[in-house]
Amino acid sequence: MSSDQAIPSAGRPLSPGAVALMLMLCFSWGFNQIAVKLALPDIPPMLQAMIRSAGALPVLLLIARLRGVKIFASDGTLGSGLFAGLLFGLEFVLIFRGLLLTSASRAVVFLYTAPFFVALGSYQFLGERLRASQWGGLGLSFAGVALAIGVPQANVDADVLLGDLMIVAGGALWAATTLLVKATPLLRAPRRKRRSATRWRCRSRFWASRPGFRAKP
Repeated sequence: MSSDQAIPSAGRPLSPGAVALMLMLCFSWGFNQIAVKLALPDIPPMLQAMIRSAGALPVLLLIARLRGVKIFASDGTLGSGLFAGLLFGLEFVLIFRGLLLTSASRAVVFLYTAPFFVALGSYQFLGERLRASQWGGLGLSFAGVALAIGVPQANVDADVLLGDLMIVAGGALWAATTLLVKATPLLRAPRRKRRSATRWRCRSRFWASRPGFRAKP
């Protein structure tokens, strides 16, 4: 889509409180990879992912029931919902397998390349555009990622780089899931119904929930 056809994003500006909540959310997400690495000696990575999703499912179903959200009602979101669940499941396969090869600190950096993919995909496929200041912020973030890649480290070998690549691919699938939600009827579905894709993430992880390669420290 050309720049003259681009349209501004329909999203509302975030309030200071919303920004603070997002920062807290990202802070908690950053500890996910650390927790995975700490548990690797005892619990295989994909088994960790499956246990987490299996535990989240009854909680989501209970909340949906209490709030009257009809998750199984026919509203045209089945196909896109299954596809979103598949993308998100594959994302976590890549992330948890990548954590076997690379460090948690590197994984946190590379996973959050997802906003770059979302910004580019929104511009290319959804007709949204960012302001110059927003592109500038993304540019600075990208420079930080490039710096992290380029800094020589003695313990970085081909396996670590493969793990980094898997984490980046996971971030790309995370972005693809976000774009899919924005471009399909899932955008108009109740938020808790969108989150019910956890069911399919749990199933897609089951096949990979077995011991894999030896984890990098």
